[in-house]
Amino acid sequence: MGVLLGPVQPDVETRRFRGAIVLSCAAVLTIVLTAVRAALGSLDGVIVAAGLLVPLALAAAGLAAARLSRRYARGRQDGDVTVRRFRIRSPDGGTHWYALQGSVPDEALRAGDIVRARRGRRGRRADVAVVRELDVLATLEGPVIRHVRGRPGSAYLVREWVDRLCLIVASLVGGGALVLAAGLLA
Repeated sequence: MGVLLGPVQPDVETRRFRGAIVLSCAAVLTIVLTAVRAALGSLDGVIVAAGLLVPLALAAAGLAAARLSRRYARGRQDGDVTVRRFRIRSPDGGTHWYALQGSVPDEALRAGDIVRARRGRRGRRADVAVVRELDVLATLEGPVIRHVRGRPGSAYLVREWVDRLCLIVASLVGGGALVLAAGLLA
């Protein structure tokens, strides 16, 4: 919470979605470890089949989902999202950089507004917090005058969710690779 300083600078940020690539790498690692354990004769046939086919199917599904999400975004810059960068001076005197992600009306944020950031996360740079919502307040502890919410495009949101889903599945497949690697070491 604090006072918005200076001009609000609009910009376009491009994000690279790498979830499908990470999922593919985890699947390849799991398949290689399964093949090595099968060659050493320490796995049953059903486990070998599952260790080869499940990661392959999950990687194919992740790549297909990523491709479909890119196709959905065709004609639009799916990795581009509008951001508005600004500084907020907190009541203790510290100044912090924020980036509001998504499109908002130009007059929604003005220098001198008292704002409270909501739903934030760390950005790529450690000194910038990325937020999707702000409350503009009448006073430091007063009522909310208006809510400002950044709205990324639907193509960006679809790509972001597919990317997150691929990363979650990649962590599960990577866990399978760790179990297979632990069997090699035992």
